Amino acid sequence: MTRTRSPIQILAFFVLATFLTFILFLGVAQEVENYAGHLKGNVAAPGQDSSSKEKPDFNRYIWRRTLSDDELDFDKQDRRIIFIGDIHGMKESFDKLLKKANYNPNTDHLIHVGDIVAKGPLDGSLDVLTFMTKHNITGIRGNHDQMVIGWRAWIENVLSQSSGRYWLEKLEKKNKKEREAYLKDLKKALKKGKEEEWKRIPDDWEFMGDHYTVARNRRIIFIGDIHGMKESFDKLLKKANYNPNTDHLIHVGDIVAKGPLDGSLDVLTFATKHNITGIRGNHDQMVIGWRAWIENVLSQSGGRYWLEKLEKKSKKEREAYLKDLKKALRKGKEEGWKRIPDDWEFMGDHYTVARSMNDEQAFYLRNLPLVMHIPRLHAFVVHAGLLPLDPRRSATSTRQPLARVPEDEDKGEGKKKDVVERLRVVQEGGILSDVPQNKDPWNVMNVRSILKDNSISRDSKKGSAWAPLWNSIVSRCGGFNLDLDYAGEDDPESFMDEGYSGTIKSSLEMIKKKPLPCYPSTVVYGHAASRGLDIRRWTKGLDTGCVYGRRLTTLVLSHPSSSLTDPSDNDDDTESGNEDDDDDDEHSLSRKEKMRFGDPDWTSISTRIVSVSCPDL
Repeated sequence: MTRTRSPIQILAFFVLATFLTFILFLGVAQEVENYAGHLKGNVAAPGQDSSSKEKPDFNRYIWRRTLSDDELDFDKQDRRIIFIGDIHGMKESFDKLLKKANYNPNTDHLIHVGDIVAKGPLDGSLDVLTFMTKHNITGIRGNHDQMVIGWRAWIENVLSQSSGRYWLEKLEKKNKKEREAYLKDLKKALKKGKEEEWKRIPDDWEFMGDHYTVARNRRIIFIGDIHGMKESFDKLLKKANYNPNTDHLIHVGDIVAKGPLDGSLDVLTFATKHNITGIRGNHDQMVIGWRAWIENVLSQSGGRYWLEKLEKKSKKEREAYLKDLKKALRKGKEEGWKRIPDDWEFMGDHYTVARSMNDEQAFYLRNLPLVMHIPRLHAFVVHAGLLPLDPRRSATSTRQPLARVPEDEDKGEGKKKDVVERLRVVQEGGILSDVPQNKDPWNVMNVRSILKDNSISRDSKKGSAWAPLWNSIVSRCGGFNLDLDYAGEDDPESFMDEGYSGTIKSSLEMIKKKPLPCYPSTVVYGHAASRGLDIRRWTKGLDTGCVYGRRLTTLVLSHPSSSLTDPSDNDDDTESGNEDDDDDDEHSLSRKEKMRFGDPDWTSISTRIVSVSCPDL
């Protein structure tokens, strides 16, 4: 007997069959998508297998751009459209061609046909990119441009991973033979699913090759006290092959005052326009103070009239008036807003810069921090200096930030190197928050020495310089488990030899035998022109007295693959010569030995000093 199915059962079977068909279709579609992605050279997203829908886009294609009539503007009689072939970083030839074609950026529309970078010189490729970016040149993407874009996306993806930066830098510092062997083994491990997918390098991509180098190129350039010496500043940037698109420029403060007024304003314009990173120096602070005073006076009823009248007086008249004003203020016979703080020089260098700045320049200067912490480099940037501890206490006191392992909010979760990295950042923060002297704005902008009574001084002729103390202490760091001993990098005796006899002296002997539970960090600073270039293992002093007619100096950090790490020295700009400032200790810029920056195993960072001579004022 044949069983008749009810309409409800038939409907149920139909729904089930439709659902199963849909699931099967999705599975086939996913396999097709995976295969298509494999053909395109795509790599699975971090932390996901190859079936993930989310994949990093290494191609970043923009298929089409349509030029409107307004953009082309070809109806104008003097308008030309200039198409240019593959440049490949040949910047000198590119410049020569533009000159021969009488190229005028105001009337001509330049269009390149792609492959503007790679195959040619690295600095040429970067210079071409700078030109294209600055002038917003129209163009299309070439196959070599695409390879650079792909590598850039791959690098960014790797750097976004936990431990990705460590892995990449470790790979970069291997020699070619070691690298090839490692990548061969990595490829096998990836096939077996035994390695993280984000480490995959697409087939036919050459690691550390020409395209990778262009994509990876990035330098950090620290520059010493500029003091408005704009021509020397421009000269130094040119010598260092500074590229605003790939380099990160960081100044150590005192960018204005003491030098020419127009130079100070030009440096501020440059820093403001390019949003340059930097910190506040003691002379910047004086300008900031005067600007605030001027703004307060101008906000008062009758303030503008009073100030302009005072500015017009002769020097003799002004001095007499200000002397009388001081007496009147003491007796309460004058308005308080007219008071000028002691030791401030009205109509002096700092006042003039403050009065001449526009609002944008004032905003930039006012927003410079006193101290900059760079966790990635385990470094600080400060104008004058920092102390590694409170010199009034023993170096081994648990109240010292480097004498105790910091608390880990994540309770030690993660790989050991990640935990250590996290704790190092916390401990470095403790140097700023737990050492009282480092929380005083005057100290970090003015310190040069530590006196015998453990007080801070800006007099370089008294007491002992703070930098040897920093090196003596951090060179005794032995890691949080005391299994990484940095002993021997710098001896505690180096600080004691300079005549220091404070509380810390006795405990230096103790830590000479037993390392501290810490890791070292580096301080980059300026301010000490009398000491000149002062490059030590864990401190880098860059004020070489440009405003006194000596030199302007940069410290350049880069990857060894960059051809920009060793700019040539020419004519009077060779790195040699002693300073002759009347209160200067003899020192030389001719340091040809290899300098080190950061941890001992950071061989992937190339360090270079570049300097230029400065004119006498």
